[in-house]
Order: sequence, then structure tokens, then C-alpha cells
Amino acid sequence: MTTPRCRAKATLLPSGKVLIVPGEEGDDYESAEIYDPVIGVFSATDWKSIDIMIAATANVLVDGNVLVTLAIQECDWMSNTAEIYNSASSLFVATGKTDSGICRPTGTLLSDGTVLIAAGWFAGTLAQIYDPTSGTFSRTGDLNSPRQEYAATLLNDGTVLMSGGHHPSGSYLDLNTFQCCVTLDSAELYRPKAIAPPPVLLPVAGDPTQGAILRAGTGRVVSAADPVAAGEAIEIYCAGLLEGGAVPPQVAIGGRLGEVLYFGTAPGYKGLNQVNVRVPGGIAPGARVPVRLTYLGRMSNEVTLGVQ
Repeated sequence: MTTPRCRAKATLLPSGKVLIVPGEEGDDYESAEIYDPVIGVFSATDWKSIDIMIAATANVLVDGNVLVTLAIQECDWMSNTAEIYNSASSLFVATGKTDSGICRPTGTLLSDGTVLIAAGWFAGTLAQIYDPTSGTFSRTGDLNSPRQEYAATLLNDGTVLMSGGHHPSGSYLDLNTFQCCVTLDSAELYRPKAIAPPPVLLPVAGDPTQGAILRAGTGRVVSAADPVAAGEAIEIYCAGLLEGGAVPPQVAIGGRLGEVLYFGTAPGYKGLNQVNVRVPGGIAPGARVPVRLTYLGRMSNEVTLGVQ
């Protein structure tokens, strides 16, 4: 890398490159970088020399840009600063201030494209939502327990599981009672007001397991009777991709990821999505090879196709 790093945040961009932003004080907080997997090289990118600030959260948005909230390393005060990394220009631009101060919260991209920023050091149970359409933060329901350094996981039903972590106990003014880190064995669910349906792979009529998957540019269903080979392009029909999104879905065929060639609305069919994929090599041949799609952290149902 361009500099040693600790607790850095790494975010996969739609281009396949990775944005790495500072997560610790020292040389780490003075720069950000991009990893290009095609050439295997790290290179510096914009960071605006944001003095003594580190990335509290970093979440790719549906449009392919990245929301980065900023914090002070030692949490000496609570920050209200957030930036957007523009994937096209490779520059950071300011966005709205957070509704409440933060230091090391968790950030979770929700099913509707908004971002949940919740709890963290000295924030108690406070949580807020970032709306990329308006570029603003607003309060949402509080957590049941204060949590720091906990795991936040988006579930397939659109809720967020918040598990474990720790919180301080006692009074900061009385060292006899104060405990920095009381470890938690509890968990709780956050249910957003709006939940988009998870992605769904469509089957052909009369066979609930055979996917509505065609050889690219033809009307031929890829089936046991008409299998495809590695390297061929196929059209997968599905629902649940957000309109205008720049983040591609991931498609696993026989447990291997295929190269996504196109994704979006199926031409001429409003409400129907199409994902064109190149069949990867190394798949064991079979009449009913499993296919799954993952989009914005949520997995679809399973369908099958034939592979020779």
C-alpha cells in the first residue's frame, strides 16, 4: 500500500476497484488510496488532507459513490462531518452534516438505498439515517442498549441485526465505579420504515426450479436439454434491482462468480430486470446447476440451468 494502515475501511466500487480510507491516527489519516485488482497496484486518491480525521464509516451507495462519515481518532469530541467519494471523478465532496455527533458508529446500507448510522463511542443509543437523494441525515428509532464495536448485519428480510459489542458502565467522574468496556451478549433488530423486496430469480412456467435464463440474444432457455458451456453469455431474468443503480449484482453459477456484462431493466419490460453474465470456467457439468444472485448484501432464491 502507499502507507501502513490500521483499522482502515475498504469499500468495493462498481468498477471493481477498492477505496481504502484512513481508520487510525498517524500516517494513516493523512491519505486514502485505490487498489486496482487488474494490475495489482495501490495508488493515492483524494483525501483533502482532513487533519486528524479518520473514517468512522464507509458505505457504497446505490449510485456507486461512497458515503464516508468522519470521526476524531480518540473521540475527544463528537463529529458531524460526512463526505461523499465520487467514483467517477475520484474526488471527495461535502454532504449534509450528521444529525447527532458520532465517533466510531456502524454504517449499514439498507434495502432502499439509505444508510443506517448507529451508536458507537459516547453516542449512547442514538441512531440516524442518511438519505442520498437529499444528502441529509435524520434521526430514527434509538437502540435498546448503548453499543460500541458491535456487528451490524443486513438480513435478507431487510432488518439489521445488531449483536454484541460493549459499553461503558458507571460514572466517568468516579474511577471506583467506572468500567470502560462491559461486554454484551445481547442482540437486537432494527426494522426500517421502508423495506425493498429482496432480489428474486424468475423460473420458467411449469418448472419452479428451472431459471428463466436464455442464451444471450436468443429465445432459447438454458436447460438440461440445451446446456451452456464456460465462456458463453447468458441472460438472467429477475426482479428487485433498484432503478438507476450503479452497483452490480453478484451472480454465482455452480458456486463460482460469473462476469456481469449488463444489469438493469429488461428492454421493453418495465418492472422486470435483466442481468447478462458470462458463464465462468471450472463448473462441474450438470443438468441442474444452481444459480444465485446477491444484490446490496441480500441473496435471492435459487434456480438452476444446464451446464455441459
